[in-house]
Amino acid sequence: MSPTRKHLWGPVRWAENGAVRLAFDALTEGADGEPLLLATGLGANRLWFPDGLCRMLAAQGFAVARYDQRDGGESTHLPATPTRNPISALFAKREEAYTAEDMADDAVAVMDALGVAVGTPAGRLPRWSRRTTRGAAAPGPRPKPHLHGRRPR
Repeated sequence: MSPTRKHLWGPVRWAENGAVRLAFDALTEGADGEPLLLATGLGANRLWFPDGLCRMLAAQGFAVARYDQRDGGESTHLPATPTRNPISALFAKREEAYTAEDMADDAVAVMDALGVAVGTPAGRLPRWSRRTTRGAAAPGPRPKPHLHGRRPR
């Protein structure tokens, strides 16, 4: 019998990175698998991940945990900056409220709170993780497509 939604996820727990508190929970299925940390972006919260996807990952041997990044969900919300939302922040020039390194440290804090020494974060932490997986990531300008294996001139 499959667990109800209420019992599919463990209780909300908290990790700390300095003054930032990070809300996280772990799937009750597959808890003995290889750790997999799911992190959303652009202000979405951890509940964005569909339960079906998380259960499918657990069935593939992963112990799935998810967390709210800073400024998202139940985690610490930092004071407002001149830019009103994450999308406009991509295009506006302003002081950094926090860095990508701060956010990577947040993920490490969550894994530490889970008691995991090495895991597979869905994101980017190559010094710390066994392997990484990124989705919907755009590191820079899109390269020009090659036509039939030939480079454009």
